[in-house]
Amino acid sequence: MDNNALKLTLQDLNLAGREIPVPVNVFLEDGSYITIEKVLRVLPGKRLVAKAQWHKKPVLAKIFFQKGKPGSAAKKENRGYNAIKKVGIVTPERLSVIREKQAQLFLYDFISEGESLYNMLEKTTSPAEHSNLLRMVVLATVSLHENGLLQEDLHFDNFMYWLGELYVIDVASITSPENHQPLSQSTSIENLALLWAQLPPSEQSLAQAYFTLYCAKRNWLANESLRTQFDCAITTAWEKRKNHYLQKQFRECTENIRLKNFAEEIIFKRKFKSTGFEDLLKNPDMFLAKGEMLKDGNSATVVKIDIDNQPFVIKRYNNKNFLKAFTRLFKKSRAERCWYFAHLLGFIDLQTPAPVAVIVNRFGPFRLNSYFISEYHEGSTLQKVWSKNEPNLDIVESIVTIFMQLKANRIVHGDCKSTNFLVKGGDVCLIDLDSMQDKQDTGFKNDIQRFLKDWQQKPELLAYLKKQLKVE
Repeated sequence: MDNNALKLTLQDLNLAGREIPVPVNVFLEDGSYITIEKVLRVLPGKRLVAKAQWHKKPVLAKIFFQKGKPGSAAKKENRGYNAIKKVGIVTPERLSVIREKQAQLFLYDFISEGESLYNMLEKTTSPAEHSNLLRMVVLATVSLHENGLLQEDLHFDNFMYWLGELYVIDVASITSPENHQPLSQSTSIENLALLWAQLPPSEQSLAQAYFTLYCAKRNWLANESLRTQFDCAITTAWEKRKNHYLQKQFRECTENIRLKNFAEEIIFKRKFKSTGFEDLLKNPDMFLAKGEMLKDGNSATVVKIDIDNQPFVIKRYNNKNFLKAFTRLFKKSRAERCWYFAHLLGFIDLQTPAPVAVIVNRFGPFRLNSYFISEYHEGSTLQKVWSKNEPNLDIVESIVTIFMQLKANRIVHGDCKSTNFLVKGGDVCLIDLDSMQDKQDTGFKNDIQRFLKDWQQKPELLAYLKKQLKVE
C-alpha cells in the first residue's frame, strides 16, 4: 500500500469523474485494495482504465462501474477475452476478475515495456521497420478473421508490440458475428478498411499492397472487383471516422472541456487547464489589451499573449455593424468555424496552428462576440519571405502539397493570399481559416488564382508556380 496515497472506495472513485487524484488506494468489499498509479482512460460513471499495483504486482486495471447488476460492458470484456484465448491469439494475461456491488474489476498483466503499435509507427524512421509493423498487423488481423473474430474498433492503438510480437488489446470490442466461422469477404473487407482509415491520406496508397498479402493468407483471388470494394470501404470508413472526430470537438470528451450557460459557451483543450488559462477564458478582452498586437482590423483583432510561459494567439471577431451582428446571431460564429477547420486540417495532416480554445458570448441561443485561441506558430509570412529571398524548392513543394490536399478533401480556403501562409524553414503553415468551406466541388480554382495574384510583379516566379500547380 502507498501510505501517502488517498484512500477511496469504488463509489468514491465513480463519483470523482475525471478528477481522480493519483496515487490512490481503492478499497474493495473484502478489505483488499488496489493502488491506482496512473489513469489511462476514463468515461465518467462507466469505465476506468489505469495502471495499478495489486498484491505488489503491476497490473492493468479495467474497472466497469455498475448499479446493482452486471453491466453489458463488463460482459463484453469477459466474452471477448474468453474468445481470443480460446483460439490462441496473443493478449495480456488476465490475473483476476473481482465482482463487487459497485463495479467489476478486470486485472491484467501489465507489460511495462510494451508499446502501442500506433506509437511504434509514429516514431520509427526506418522504412523497413515501418513495413514490417504493417505486415505484422495485417497478419494479426488475418488470424482474427480466420478464427471468426471481429475487432469492432480496429485501430493501431488496439495492438501492443513487445519482444517481436503483437498483442491484441481492448478485448471488449472482440465479437464473433458468424458463429466462429471464418469471416465472410464483405465483413472482413469492411473491418480491415477500419485499420487503413487510421492512416493519413498520404499513406493510404500503401493499402493495396498489404491487401494483396491479406488476400493471399485468406486464399482469396485479389481481383479488380475485390480491390475496388476495399478502396470504397476505406473511403467510407475514413469519412465516418472524420465526421465522428469533428463532431466530438464540440462536446465534452477526454481531449476537451466544454462549459455552457445562458451567457457563453467555451470549449478548450483539457491539457491546458490551469489557473492562468482559466483567467484568460473568463476575461479574454483583458488579455487582448495587454498582448502584442499582430493585427488590428475592422473584422478581427489578433494578439499574441503568454500564459504560463507559453505563447498563444487569440483572435477576437468583431461585428462591423448591426446588420452583420444580426445575421450572425443564427449561425455558427467565425471562431467556431476556425475551431472546426483547424481540427479538420490537423486530421488530414496539413499544418495549421493547433487549436486551443473557442469562446462564444451568447444571449441564450443567439451568438454574439466570439474568440478563437490557438498555439503560437513561429514563422514569417510567405509574402515577406519571397520578397527578400529567391523561392525555396522545399517551400514550393509544401505549397503544392497544401493545394493538392485541399482539393482532394474538397476544402476551399476562401482567402489564399500570401500573408495566410506562414513559413519556417521548409515548412508551410496555413492560417486564417474562418472563410473555409468543406464538401465543395467548386472554388478550388479561385483559391489558386487568389494565391497567384500576389506574384503578378514577379513573372518568372508566377510562371514557375503555374507550372507546379498545373495552371493553364
